[in-house]
Amino acid sequence: FTNITTTDFVYSGKAQGIKITIGDVCANDNNNTNLILNATFSGTTGASVREALTFSQDFTAISAGTYGISATLGGEMKDNYDLAEIVCSFTIIRKDITTSISASILTNHVVYDAYPINKEDLNVTFVGLVSGESLSLASEDFAVAFKAEGEALETNPKDVGTYTAVISLRETATALNYKLIDTT
Repeated sequence: FTNITTTDFVYSGKAQGIKITIGDVCANDNNNTNLILNATFSGTTGASVREALTFSQDFTAISAGTYGISATLGGEMKDNYDLAEIVCSFTIIRKDITTSISASILTNHVVYDAYPINKEDLNVTFVGLVSGESLSLASEDFAVAFKAEGEALETNPKDVGTYTAVISLRETATALNYKLIDTT
């Protein structure tokens, strides 16, 4: 039983992970029949790369989460080697992002007109997203709630007063890769 300490990664939108390398393999055994690495892994397993007296295999994932690997030697010649089970894991941590909210209602005072301010009236921008990714209200990646004097409102604000918009991420495939560090 071998434990390997690994480093955590921050979500980047690209494959990240670890490589397990087995060394001191007899040249005649270093093929896909005589010696293989049997692994249980929840991400993506790369093909074995065999060079001289070593072989290695990549274990990668893209989305935020913790990925465990359990590996043992297999193949016709496995009994000629003394390698304990390899157990390790790596974590892809959610990337920190912040919000920026803009709309004419935020820069100008709204004159009371009996109509509520809707979450769609706000232009919510997320700062720090991975290039090519976006979070949208239409895709339900995030929610907007309103508060007045620190208390949550059950309906959108329409009366005279000062209100705070609170942004929260939902559990969509894209939003789960991020951690919102500023919600108002």
